[in-house]
Amino acid sequence: MVGFNEEFFIIDVYGSNSLNERKDLSNKLASFGTLQKLWLILGDVNAMFSYKDRCGGSQVKASNIQDAQDWLALGQVDELKTIRVFYTWSNKHEEGVRIYSKLDRVFLNEALLDQYPNIKARYKWGDFNHRYCILKLV
Repeated sequence: MVGFNEEFFIIDVYGSNSLNERKDLSNKLASFGTLQKLWLILGDVNAMFSYKDRCGGSQVKASNIQDAQDWLALGQVDELKTIRVFYTWSNKHEEGVRIYSKLDRVFLNEALLDQYPNIKARYKWGDFNHRYCILKLV
């Protein structure tokens, strides 16, 4: 990025559809511990973190969110709140059978939030089922 000379870590995630593989991802992320350097995790985690993360389709169950909640409880990172939109994925079916989910997320550690307290994430629809994310460090 032009004019940017901070060192930070970015982990780009593409979460599996398999619950066991997502558990492996949670365990790998937990193994990093709490990093003191600026740290950002973003991407399609393909996991539910709360009961409101899906609109349409089958209801989110406690078993769907447990691993994600356990990982967040470790306190390594916090989820960055998004601007304007909540759901980041759609099956693009016609109304009545359309499903919206929040699958794409941005997580950051306290050091990054301290350095950039006004960081923002905005999602916009692209050509695919997922929205793309624009991060603004202000």
